[in-house]
Amino acid sequence: MILSIWITTDALISIYGLISGSTYGLRRLQHYTENFIQAIFDATSPQGATIVVGGDGRYYSEPTVQKILKIAAANGVKKLIIGRNGILSTPAASNIIRKYRADGGILLTASHNPGGPNNDFGIKYNMSNGGPAPEDVTDRIFEKAKGITEYKVLNAGEVSRRNWKPLHLDQY
Repeated sequence: MILSIWITTDALISIYGLISGSTYGLRRLQHYTENFIQAIFDATSPQGATIVVGGDGRYYSEPTVQKILKIAAANGVKKLIIGRNGILSTPAASNIIRKYRADGGILLTASHNPGGPNNDFGIKYNMSNGGPAPEDVTDRIFEKAKGITEYKVLNAGEVSRRNWKPLHLDQY
């Protein structure tokens, strides 16, 4: 069986000029997720990287994990370690990043803000030390996000959780 996979580049409307002191309004913009994930990869070195992905189970977590999978693959990420059903607390993600020497982590959480379909949702980037990205990295991500006009995405169907193979991290 031959499997055809290809990477496409989809256009984005730049969010430049829409940035305010808060990301609350930004998070509600169309294609915010694609913009921010691509900006993370544009500001870091994803080629061959291992990235941890998980979150606190907010309303949009599952479709967001799917988007991250496809954008990460299109940007050359080699391995993703994903929490079961996309759920992975921030302390657990930090521990996994350090323990398995991942290059970073993408965390889906809005911290103390209420969740649900009409409430807040956020994306955070952690470094290889398991901690939040320092200001120079978040500044680079912010600058990339302001001027981004396209994102790379693996043109493939949704990855079914039924087909995921458990990764026994003790063998990693």
